[in-house]
Amino acid sequence: MNGRTIRPAVLLCLLIQSALGQGRIEPGTAGRDLPAPESARRDVTLAILPDRTTGRDWGLPYLARAVEDLNRIGPSAVFTIGDMVQGYTRSMTQFDAEIDAYRRIVDDLRSPFYPIPGNHDTIAGSRSADDRRFEDRYRERFGPLYFAAPFDFATVIALYTDEAQVSAPLLSEAQIEWAAARIDAASKRGKPIIVLMHKPAWRYRDSRWDRLHEPLARAQKGGIRVIVIAGHFHSMQRDPDRDDVEYHIIGTCGGMIDQHPLAGQLQHLTFVRLGPAGEAQVYHQAVGATLPDDFIRAIDQTRAFRLKSSEQSIECLTVLDQPLRSPVNAAVRLRFTNPIDVPVRVTGGLAASPPAADIVGDWSLIDRTPRDLFNPFVTDVNTPFRQGGSIEPFTLAPEESVDVDVELRCEAQTRMIMPPEFNFTASFTDSQGRSVPVVLRTRVPLRMRHALGPFGAMDMMACAWRFDVYARLEPNPEIGLSIHDGRLNVALAVHDDVPCYFPVNDPTARVLNPTSDAVVLRLGTAESARVYLIEPLCGDASRPVWQAMEQRAEGQDPGEIRYALDPESAISWELIDSGRGYGLIIQVPLGLIGPPGSEVPFNIEIADNDETYHTQWRRWSDPRAGSTILLPSRF
Repeated sequence: MNGRTIRPAVLLCLLIQSALGQGRIEPGTAGRDLPAPESARRDVTLAILPDRTTGRDWGLPYLARAVEDLNRIGPSAVFTIGDMVQGYTRSMTQFDAEIDAYRRIVDDLRSPFYPIPGNHDTIAGSRSADDRRFEDRYRERFGPLYFAAPFDFATVIALYTDEAQVSAPLLSEAQIEWAAARIDAASKRGKPIIVLMHKPAWRYRDSRWDRLHEPLARAQKGGIRVIVIAGHFHSMQRDPDRDDVEYHIIGTCGGMIDQHPLAGQLQHLTFVRLGPAGEAQVYHQAVGATLPDDFIRAIDQTRAFRLKSSEQSIECLTVLDQPLRSPVNAAVRLRFTNPIDVPVRVTGGLAASPPAADIVGDWSLIDRTPRDLFNPFVTDVNTPFRQGGSIEPFTLAPEESVDVDVELRCEAQTRMIMPPEFNFTASFTDSQGRSVPVVLRTRVPLRMRHALGPFGAMDMMACAWRFDVYARLEPNPEIGLSIHDGRLNVALAVHDDVPCYFPVNDPTARVLNPTSDAVVLRLGTAESARVYLIEPLCGDASRPVWQAMEQRAEGQDPGEIRYALDPESAISWELIDSGRGYGLIIQVPLGLIGPPGSEVPFNIEIADNDETYHTQWRRWSDPRAGSTILLPSRF
């Protein structure tokens, strides 16, 4: 090769790597070394289907979902723990029909299938221990009543706990002798021993289980891992080890349960993972936890995204007054528009409780994200607002709009309150026939008309007027407004866990997308706005604030503003260290705001950064509300 000779040792290494299919990570950039890909599978996974008996067919969909899970996981083998059919019948026709229903599902397994009998699978409804017809039929339809299966990394020994055809298990002398011989042979292999049975024989005094525990304990003492697994109780539990032998009882997969998963009752699969060095680990997985590659198709995700992101999906067309010292009783008009190509059904109303977890229909999948996402500091589910009557569910055709009027009332409050929030669910049927719920939220704008006086209690706040998944778990800033000596005094108490200052020279960026904690005062309408930015943590109280002035250049939006340093600003401010967060006193000459007796558009915006990428804004008033302050007639 290019005149060079490869040394024999190097050639041998290359040949071995080629034969094993091993390769090295080929980095595109510098970085920490990553492990080389393994060339072959280095473990074996055995799966176990728990009990399915219920007396009704509602459990079969769980079994079907479990088979889908198993086909995606691809275990080396699939066992049952017994009780595959309801049985206990006197009709062989009925028994065969139940087996047919079960086998139609499990025959789709792509892994080898090893059933184990339970009491429901072999005991006759005649209640006679001499009636062995169903035991015989089990052998015809499923296989032997007990058996041993040697795998590469373990030996599985399956026992039959209903030989006596009565409630309590009683192992026969023949089965005990057979099993003891299999345990002895498995011990000589030097690999883990997995013992499966339906009823947990070790829990029954007269089952003769100790005759088999003894050789299992000897194998465990000799360094061979031993695991014993049973079912029957329909309740998952890990029994105490005995002589270091593990004992497990597993739950159900389509079987009857009536309690919470933390009470041990859940539809699940059990797995035993085995390694080449004698490792063995038991673990469980809820049924339906694996998802197909087309679980969500692009066409449906696009629909969901359009529903939740379109500002027209839900709009609040009404502005209410803050019920500060005055009651409110008015109709709120909500406009709903369906922006997608399939009908949507809308339900919901005033948010009056934290959201519940989502249950994904047909999948046994529970998503707690809505509950985890709930932030009581920005959504007041204890709002004093009350909804008059209920909103009847309605359906919107594609592109259809409808206005819905909702009566809201609120008694007079002694302080400003957060906006009431409406939560609606717009559901559509996706391309796979499932109902997809999309949450739509809107908050009712509350208008402030505040008359300035010489005294100003901290009875107002800055709120999050729009829903934001990045909203922090911090109390709202508190605000007090008063006048003194010809100035507007703005008192702020900002509850901020991580006060932040990061200097940036561009004034426009500092107002519109600040990197530091900041306070913005907006005076006047958009056409004549004066906007002042204060960065209270800059460490220099004499630092001039940034002033925003109207941009009047011809051909530009008259609402567009430019920002510049205002070294002559008459606004002053003082920082007060509050230990957690900060306090701030801002003084604004009244003459800068407007003439005596005038009503001036006004807002306070507080930006919280916490040194993160996202700025969180909380405001005295929703910008849509057109809130104002009334200046005194003389100053």
